Amino acid sequence: MRLEARYGTVHNVTMAIVAVGYGLVAQRSLWYVVNLLAAGVVPSLRSAELDRLRAYSASGLLAGVIMHAALSLLVGLLYAVVLPMFPRRAGLWSGLVTPIVWSGLVYATLDVVNPTLNGLIDWRWFV
Repeated sequence: MRLEARYGTVHNVTMAIVAVGYGLVAQRSLWYVVNLLAAGVVPSLRSAELDRLRAYSASGLLAGVIMHAALSLLVGLLYAVVLPMFPRRAGLWSGLVTPIVWSGLVYATLDVVNPTLNGLIDWRWFV
């Protein structure tokens, strides 16, 4: 496995752990963040109450896993684009710059893509 692919896999798993950790700490629910992410494509979760977002949803889990995988691929693509711009210590610089660029992109587009998530997201945790 190439080094870049391993970094991508580690990043993917780390994103999921941090997100689920936030759900457990802030909402006392393993499913909160998963359902919140899935609310962009699952109509029943789009206008769900907080208790519904905290509960297990099979469609939410499926949509959340697919969306997480897609977002992880996009973040990996962003890393691939940014990495060659930093000839020295590329991993360090892209590890700092890419999350800032990605956070700005999500902040600018989230209200259109997933209004439910945008209304409930805690940006300090996200960044």
